Amino acid sequence: MTNMERFRLATKNQLSPEQRQLFDLVLAAGITIHPKIFKVLMDLLALNVPPHAILSLLREVRDKIPHGQQEDMNENLTAWDHTSGSHT
Repeated sequence: MTNMERFRLATKNQLSPEQRQLFDLVLAAGITIHPKIFKVLMDLLALNVPPHAILSLLREVRDKIPHGQQEDMNENLTAWDHTSGSHT
């Protein structure tokens, strides 16, 4: 079983049907994200936290991660920037 299949199975009971569809779309777009992090992001958006505030928080967290482990996060944040319309 691949990691993506495991992610999908892990989120089935945690996400609403709409969130599951969005999670599948995120994975299909090539963005790898842990299901629990995805769920937290969905909860923050449901609480009307502005997406740019979430992105800023993710960047702050990324900056605290050792440089060698940042490459995957940089790719995911770049993909987010392009889909949200904001450019850095």
